[in-house]
Amino acid sequence: MQRKDRSWTARRFASTFILVILMLPYDSVARRGGLGCLRAAPCLLLMPPSARLAMGQAESLKGDCEKQSNGIFYWEPSLERCDYQLALRIFELIAGGTSTSIWLPKLDQQGKLEPLVRVLNQNSERLGGLQVAVSSWPKSPATRLDLSWKGKPTQNEINAKVIAESNVEASIQATEKWVEETLCGLSLCPYTYSMTRAAVGLGAVGVTEGPIHIRHSGTTLVSSIPPAAILAKAFWLGVQELAETAEDQVSTLLIVAPMFYDINFLEFADTFDKLLEPSVQATGAEAIVGRALFHPSYNSDSIGHDRVLPGHALPAKMVSGFIDRYLAEDDANENKKPDLASIAKANDAVRWTPHATINLLRRSQVGQFLCPYADQSQSSASNLTHAPLIATSLKRGRGHVLK
Repeated sequence: MQRKDRSWTARRFASTFILVILMLPYDSVARRGGLGCLRAAPCLLLMPPSARLAMGQAESLKGDCEKQSNGIFYWEPSLERCDYQLALRIFELIAGGTSTSIWLPKLDQQGKLEPLVRVLNQNSERLGGLQVAVSSWPKSPATRLDLSWKGKPTQNEINAKVIAESNVEASIQATEKWVEETLCGLSLCPYTYSMTRAAVGLGAVGVTEGPIHIRHSGTTLVSSIPPAAILAKAFWLGVQELAETAEDQVSTLLIVAPMFYDINFLEFADTFDKLLEPSVQATGAEAIVGRALFHPSYNSDSIGHDRVLPGHALPAKMVSGFIDRYLAEDDANENKKPDLASIAKANDAVRWTPHATINLLRRSQVGQFLCPYADQSQSSASNLTHAPLIATSLKRGRGHVLK
């Protein structure tokens, strides 16, 4: 009986000791010489951040994280998933250009962040030498993202240029004119009637019509902040707007980015293909928005794709096949199929906007724009397909879209 009592006492002492250790702040435990083993393997005894939050230790956890931060400290307990909200927060900070530690106490698994971190590091040069590191419990008190830059200019070397409001307004007005006179005036999109009426006639499939909104990517150019960071921030702000605003308030968004990108189509396309689109895939945002790329110099040949690419015009040969099937329905045989070069030019022409532009559509709308003649197994739901619209324009004798 006495031995049993001693055993019970020992177990109770051990449990109390472990509980006390669990309640100690993370950095306190790691520093104590008597508990040096925890420095090598803190996961043996320290509580994960979710458990500390559940026990009401949010302030203690926050304090531990702040002590381990490099640069500016950001505490983000509301971000629980690697989704559009997290992407927006990250690109807002990247556009700010300051070395930062972002702490995500409710996002326990580092693996959820790794695809997005990989995209960011693969675009390091495009983002001005950005370097992103991620760690999570037990190596750190909570999941942590560190943003830093190599070879970043000092504050004295940074120059900012404010873009005149008149230039911003002129870009928006030129885009509005394109919507009214080209997109709607030439009936290139049967679902868009005007700036105030888009997604028209889709009520039967649960889509509510609403206005088109145009957003400018930015009014300030800072020499140390790459254009890709500014564009990405505007892009994710647009995703947030569509995700959190009713359809009848905003149907679709046009994000114009005239600075730098108007004169550099290939860099604009590369930024979309290698940064924006992969970040959409990494965060699951393709379930929210469809994407389409437009530019004053849009040219499919320079993209060089022979398959469907999200956001891009279809390859001309694929469009040619759709037009064959489309014109086959014309019993009067009034139209003669144009040659491939003309088809390719028309295919590009519907993407010619006054400025570098990204169109964000609601996911519910995207399927309605897919070409009815396409093999759906080969089509991308994130690709706005203009093939039937080109065919419609040709059939109506509207070749002047190329002029």
